[in-house]
Amino acid sequence: METRSNLKLVIAVIGILFFGLILFAIFLSNSSASLNAIYNISFSKSVSGLSAGNAVTMSGVTVGRIKAISIDKENPGSILVTVALDEQVKIRDGVRADISRSFLNGDASLVLMPSSEGEIISPADTGGEGRIAASGGNK
Repeated sequence: METRSNLKLVIAVIGILFFGLILFAIFLSNSSASLNAIYNISFSKSVSGLSAGNAVTMSGVTVGRIKAISIDKENPGSILVTVALDEQVKIRDGVRADISRSFLNGDASLVLMPSSEGEIISPADTGGEGRIAASGGNK
């Protein structure tokens, strides 16, 4: 009889832990921002170290992820970086993008330098131009 009660206790504890794990996963999935605003950035300099999935930050806060990196079809001498940003973040015409490289492991992230000047840019996926200027005058 004692073996049965231990077995029931173990099954109950495992069930409670499993249920807690499921609730935690649901909590994490709801808290993540929706990265639905698509913008394009054209760089004429090297983008080495950047890859799809790398973070996009603004003022030290992660606001999105790099979605794709390709050769710009309109300007073959440039690299087009497509980013998916949190739709709550408003991007203005004065915002500039730059690449920040880590000296320790060589990874890179895309940094947006905020601006309060200029009109709000509509994302590319909503019919807008969706272009963010790269630092150094690239556009």
